[in-house]
Amino acid sequence: MKTAAKEFAKSIGSKLQDLFLKRIKDDQISIEGTILVGESDPSERRRIQSLFNRKGYKVEFEADSLQLIAKALKSNPDLILIDADIKGGYGSLATAHYFRSRLNIPVILMMSPKSIYRYRNIKYDEIDGMIVKPIKDETIFRNAETAINEKRYTAVLKRSQPSSFPQVLFQN
Repeated sequence: MKTAAKEFAKSIGSKLQDLFLKRIKDDQISIEGTILVGESDPSERRRIQSLFNRKGYKVEFEADSLQLIAKALKSNPDLILIDADIKGGYGSLATAHYFRSRLNIPVILMMSPKSIYRYRNIKYDEIDGMIVKPIKDETIFRNAETAINEKRYTAVLKRSQPSSFPQVLFQN
């Protein structure tokens, strides 16, 4: 069951908690949003599309890193999944770094078992998660949900904090 959802359920009290947890268990609650996927393999595309559509997400695909950046600038997705071996001008890590630093969009890197060695020293401030293929449905969804929720909670916290206090000048 969803960890963030369990924590939320605990905070709302016992009467609502039972109803909320039942709706999650029955899969009636989903988080809606847009996911942009950089993947060239048609079978992986179909699997990802099917999984996230069932959960209420809109999924868009690109097979090239340059096209992925262009699409992200237009659509401002909630999450980006990038194949580690994506074709195009910049490669997966440079593209992921661009999304995280410039657009503040969470990024999860998907890789084959052969690619693990190449990415073993990656810094986690560059990406929000890594998934090794073949990807299990629950693994990819859990990672995606965590990254999206973290982005949303951070945005809410930033809005709730005062940006600056007015400066009061005292005169004698």
